[in-house]
Amino acid sequence: MKIKTFTLSEVLITILIIGVIAAITVPVIVNFYNKKETVTRLKKVYSEVKQAAMLSQVQYGSYENWDYKLSAPEFFAKYLEPNLKVASKIGVQEAKNNLGVNYAGLSGEDISLYSPFRDTATIVTLTSGAQIFVRGDEWKSFYSAVDINGFKKPNKMGKDLFVFMIYPKLGGIIMMNVYDNEITDTLGDELLHIKRGREELINGSGAQKYPCNKDNLGMFCGALIQIDNWEIKDDYPW
Repeated sequence: MKIKTFTLSEVLITILIIGVIAAITVPVIVNFYNKKETVTRLKKVYSEVKQAAMLSQVQYGSYENWDYKLSAPEFFAKYLEPNLKVASKIGVQEAKNNLGVNYAGLSGEDISLYSPFRDTATIVTLTSGAQIFVRGDEWKSFYSAVDINGFKKPNKMGKDLFVFMIYPKLGGIIMMNVYDNEITDTLGDELLHIKRGREELINGSGAQKYPCNKDNLGMFCGALIQIDNWEIKDDYPW
């Protein structure tokens, strides 16, 4: 019985086809995995912060009863830190100087002028590896940031950096997506307390440079993931 063998050209063509298929599919698989990992980590640290806040409500009452006149460090120390597993703390300036860490918006723009990333802020690393940025100024605008993978790169908004808010009238802990003029006085009855819709989170509506697209900083990217049922959709600026 004669056994059919492949010629060298047939083998090379087969290898070439396999290589082309791999070149197309491997990046897609890696991209899919990275998106899933990002969402998983974001949900985890979001849950950690939310759980800490819920435990504080047992001691201090509902969000509306908390003291929002405290400075950011005082607010964090009173309401969140006691119920979080903190591994270490370091100032943003120290992290930049000693560890060479820099933070950027989705557009690549430096974000050191924004409160959670100023040199006066503190980076609180949790035992889970995630980090919370505690502002060095007053807490009255009720927002902070998280880095889901610590000091590892890219340290970029919408990739591993996300912004969250403590907003009593909208249920407490939410990813940042509320109209800017509402942040000035969270407890004021005259405020509308309206969340931005999906289109506004992507393309903006009176939102400075916050929208989740590559021409802006991407402060709203966490909110976009949240309202998309904790998924990174195809139109996400990945």
